Amino acid sequence: MSTISPKLLGKQRVIKHTIEGVNMRVSKSTITVLLYTLLLSTIAFGQVQSEPNGLDQTEPMMKGHMVALYFGHLLDSFDNIVEYNAPIMVSYSEEENKIELEILGSKTTIDKAKTSTDRFRGELLMITLEAINEHFGLSLSEKDIIITYINKEGPSKMLEYRDGNYTIG
Repeated sequence: MSTISPKLLGKQRVIKHTIEGVNMRVSKSTITVLLYTLLLSTIAFGQVQSEPNGLDQTEPMMKGHMVALYFGHLLDSFDNIVEYNAPIMVSYSEEENKIELEILGSKTTIDKAKTSTDRFRGELLMITLEAINEHFGLSLSEKDIIITYINKEGPSKMLEYRDGNYTIG
């Protein structure tokens, strides 16, 4: 049972509060500070919620899109180790059910673009696929990947690697 009984102790007003046989003495200034803090916290919390931006909403996402995001993150991490000097854009094609990689390189001939793509496949692709398969419990292989080499100086697709074969243009 809870009872509150105000008493005057000297010049300070004290509230004596008994809860189930435990006596507590709390000064009025302490209660004022606690209430003020609670009020400010409530106002601050209310302001945060009064400006919704939509980032707190949960949306369903296909695993392919999650894999593409994770793939890009891993490539950025591995790129620092291997020093592959070309940005790589990663996306998921729902139509083909494959991960698409676009290498934005500076190679100007097909042979150099193919050499660069082969280097990427040998140094980065397999370790990235292994990490993704382990993280997501998948069994992706090169057959699930489309690699396109694009010359970044001109928006031209130089070659594409798909299902173990290269096509030009």
